[in-house]
Amino acid sequence: MNMILKQLLVTLITLTLASCLSPVKSGPDNGFVINSIPDHVATSRRHSGTLLVLRPDSNPVYNTTRIAFTMQPYQISYYAVSHWIQTPADMLTPLLMTTMQKTNRFKTVITPPFIGHYDYTLRTQIKTMLIDYTQCVPVMRINIQAQILSANSGRIMASREFSTAAPLPQKSPYGAVIAANRGTARLLTEIAKWSIYRAG
Repeated sequence: MNMILKQLLVTLITLTLASCLSPVKSGPDNGFVINSIPDHVATSRRHSGTLLVLRPDSNPVYNTTRIAFTMQPYQISYYAVSHWIQTPADMLTPLLMTTMQKTNRFKTVITPPFIGHYDYTLRTQIKTMLIDYTQCVPVMRINIQAQILSANSGRIMASREFSTAAPLPQKSPYGAVIAANRGTARLLTEIAKWSIYRAG
């Protein structure tokens, strides 16, 4: 009897761990977007400077429309049918521009291609953007490196790394998209607040 109970207990534990670690299977082919910007950002007295917002660089793992996830350390997989409609870098560029405009810090905020004078450059890099299924409450991990440079000298005026881990409201690709939008808006808020005290 004790042996049977032990076997049942092992089976129960195995099933519980599997349910914690396994992402829900993807359904039909679906394209998703990250398009959330903060409702409120820190603002500043307007200066005369112009800010050039560059398209983010990206870790090659995330320079794709495929949605990345991990189920164990040192391994990255992608959903088979669910995908971003653009690469994360392409989706993030207009969000960065709009958020920086909302700070009221700069007279003009522009993106390439641009011919003319500008005073500062915002350079970013997407270092991580994936769903972490290695815990029972999966999260969307986003890590962005940001730098503000002087356009005249090319000198880095400020540099900082921003990170967030937004919980998935449901264990599915759509849950990951909701978390990605929440996490992105959170990081944009932090980048905006940081930038208005670092430029100029």
